[in-house]
Order: sequence, then structure tokens, then C-alpha cells
Amino acid sequence: LAKQKPHIPIQSLLGTQDFIIKPLVSFIDREALDEKPHRHKWQEIIYLKSGEGSHKIDDQTIILKPKTFYLIGKGQVHDFLAGKNLDGFLIRFVDNFLPPMGLNTQNSLNSTLLGSIISTNELHIPDPEIFHYETILNEIIYEYEKNEQTYAKIEIIQYLLLALLTKLERRVRHVSRDTITNAESKEMKTYHGLLLLIEENYRKHHEISFYVKELGIDSRKLTRVTKKAIGKSPKQILNDRLLVEAKRLLLFTKKSSKEIAYHLGYEDPAYFSRFFKLNTKLSPRKYKIEKSPAD
Repeated sequence: LAKQKPHIPIQSLLGTQDFIIKPLVSFIDREALDEKPHRHKWQEIIYLKSGEGSHKIDDQTIILKPKTFYLIGKGQVHDFLAGKNLDGFLIRFVDNFLPPMGLNTQNSLNSTLLGSIISTNELHIPDPEIFHYETILNEIIYEYEKNEQTYAKIEIIQYLLLALLTKLERRVRHVSRDTITNAESKEMKTYHGLLLLIEENYRKHHEISFYVKELGIDSRKLTRVTKKAIGKSPKQILNDRLLVEAKRLLLFTKKSSKEIAYHLGYEDPAYFSRFFKLNTKLSPRKYKIEKSPAD
């Protein structure tokens, strides 16, 4: 029998747009919207200037706070639970919208949103620093909605967005006390390269030897790089990615543990169950029962 592909509803951008920015709706009622947890086909940034509410990113419930950015990467499961008196912006863009330059790697998206930023999912910016972020947001929405001059409109939006993401990345590093020197930038490029390789291959390749070979780096050196970046070994980072996907599929699909095991590249479902329980202290079945969201 052909294996069925685990399915979580996927939202797509309206029409053929690669980028949108719009004000947040002031009131959100999940039941009235009748919206279920879903994956995004795009990268999403929510900036909350003021208001209150909550949403879920994967299995984490996050209380909304003013002057905070919420970053939802492509593939993450998102569920907006509630919101009132919301004031802020929603930005969505596809992978290839950003210009092909930036910090640390040749692709700015890879070095920012898919790297150090998205691992936080939320980032509070205090006064008076937040003023500068809001200035960029206002410039983006001015170009997108109000400026009638069409010359280089898309390019201006692209580079304003790149500036915003770069400022967010700098803030993440400051918060984590990750002061990166020029000598360290090569290590960060290696770290982000590993993240991208894992994202593309985690279902097919569970052995770190594959990633070491692809990166062309000694395994001990790669371990030093990842330990310095986030305090984890390459194997722990790979296992974390597998666990994130396993949790998503357990919580947001009706697939069995066995089907999920095959989907994630495990030939032996029992081995997958042992791996999952070792890392979560719960069997896949028990995790699904205890953590599944209410309909």
C-alpha cells in the first residue's frame, strides 16, 4: 500500500503576490473565524504595537505583548487564538522575495529569518529603540500602499524589509549576548549552512556524517561551531528538528505514530517511538493525547 502523506492544512498567499503588508485586524475570534491550525507557505512577521491576545506556534502558546515582533517561519504550524484592541502590522513574503545579499551567507533570508531570528519566534523591542523599527515598518507600508510612484517600488520594499530583518537579527544577538566579530562570522556562516542542510534533508539523512561531508568540515570543528552558537551539538540540532516535525504531525494530523515514523524516514517505527520517548519523556501516543489542541 502507498504510504499516505501526513497533512496539515497549508495556507497560500492571495493571488500571485510574493509580499504583503497590512494592518492587523483589531479583534480576532478564533471560533467566529472557524480557522484551524495551519502551516504557512510563506515567512510571516507579526508586529504588535498595542493590544492583547494569544496565538500558538507549533505546540507553544504565546501571550501577545505590545512592542513585540512574532516570527513564524515557513512550515511552522500557526493558530491565532484570540486578540482584542490589536494595533500593528502583518507581513508575509515568500523565500525568494528578498534580494540575494545580506549578513553571513549569500542569501539574507537564510542568515536571518531561518537562522537566529526564527529560533526565537518572539522578540520584544524596548523604548526608545522600537521607534526605529516602527519607522521602517511605516516606510514599507507607505511604499506598498500609498506611494503612487512605481519606479523601483518593489526594490525599495525588498531592501527596507532586509533592513528590518537585519535589525531584528542584531537585536536577537544582543539579547543572547552573542557579540559576533569578523573572525566569528565564518563560523556563523557554517552554523546557518548546517541549519539549511538539515531543513532540506532531515527526513532522509539522520546521520551527522552526511552533513559533515556536505559542509566539507571536520566533525569536531562543526561541534565546536554549534556549541558556540547555541550550546548544542549538531546531533542535538538534527534531533530537535525531527522532534519539532514529529510533534506537529502528532498534534495536527490524524496520522498514526507508525505513519509518522515512515514519513520522517524511520524504517523501524519502534525505533522512532524510543527516540521520541527518550527526548520528550512521553510515547508518541501519550504525547498526542495530552497535548492535542481542542477542536
